[in-house]
Amino acid sequence: DPGQKLIETAFFDLGQYTAVSKFRSCEGHDFSGLNAQGDSESGRSMKHYLQARSDLVGSTGKLAVRAPFDGRIEMLEPDQRGHRLGIVNAAHPNWMLLFFHTDPASGLELGSTVKVGQTVGNGNLAGGSENFDVTLKWSPGGNSQQERWDSPILHLTDSVAADFARHGLTPDTLVVGKSVRDASPCHEFRHSTDNWTAVRQ
Repeated sequence: DPGQKLIETAFFDLGQYTAVSKFRSCEGHDFSGLNAQGDSESGRSMKHYLQARSDLVGSTGKLAVRAPFDGRIEMLEPDQRGHRLGIVNAAHPNWMLLFFHTDPASGLELGSTVKVGQTVGNGNLAGGSENFDVTLKWSPGGNSQQERWDSPILHLTDSVAADFARHGLTPDTLVVGKSVRDASPCHEFRHSTDNWTAVRQ
């Protein structure tokens, strides 16, 4: 089900961040492909960057990320900083939450099982980096096939959605619609306030 509400807890500490980039923004670099409906998209960022507070910029080991559901580590690949860490949902194995630039928690390896809310790693902001990123992958044919991208914000359970909304993070504030981006495509990728939503504390 491409509309499955499967994220059962906040997968990062909202108090540690000042802003989250919008799904389909022009932030970072082109990260596009098929959306959850199977439509092709291009020239946009189909993920969210998490902008750390100024006192956490450049840090490692401080920005905990958590399992959003019971699942298994099904991706653990070296990235430019840290690893790409993907957690597949135990009950709905076509879904994977994917963190980029993350150091896995001690003892976690490919195939490890994790429980909802468990700390699975920390964002890696080495070298003065300000943010790292996250997205949701849906694979109708299993997680090795037909990958499609969607915003985790669209798949929060009601209680988690209410928590995010208290911080100003909702589908309306964090997701640029496909038709809107199609009408105004990303001709360049650059840091701009238009790409971000502030985290209300």
